Amino acid sequence: MPDRITGLPPYRNGYRALVPPRPAPPPHPVVRRPTTVRMPVPPPPAWPPVPPVPLMPPMPPPRRNGRATATLAALAVAFLAAAGVFAALLVSAGGDHATSTDRLNELRGELTDLDARAVAQDAKRSQAERHNSSLEADNAELTPCVEAMRHYLWDGLTGAERRSALDAVVTLCR
Repeated sequence: MPDRITGLPPYRNGYRALVPPRPAPPPHPVVRRPTTVRMPVPPPPAWPPVPPVPLMPPMPPPRRNGRATATLAALAVAFLAAAGVFAALLVSAGGDHATSTDRLNELRGELTDLDARAVAQDAKRSQAERHNSSLEADNAELTPCVEAMRHYLWDGLTGAERRSALDAVVTLCR
């Protein structure tokens, strides 16, 4: 029985509805799918029948050839021997390399020592050349004095010549 005020039917448990129910939403518009054009599908082509494939005959068992086995064994031994020779050469080359590297480092050390000695000898040579040039300059300065002294002492001068040679010695040797 509907309620007198609201006009709504009571709930199942006997209480009246305090809030009127919401009205139903309006119906959605109907959306139509686009129509597709249907084309007739042609029937599959008629393939000719495939003839059955004959089975292959079974393979014959492999032939045992003693000569081929001996040849392969000989080749395997030869390759093994060659690998051994190459391994020995590689090991000996490694040892030779270490020896050569040590010798090279030793020679480089000797070269460094020789370079240092050459630089020291060049310094000594240039110092000796400077000393020689200073001695030559002193010699050039003293040569006229020595010549005058020789003339005074050894030429057997007498009188005025001796006095004039002594004045030349005093003038040149100052």
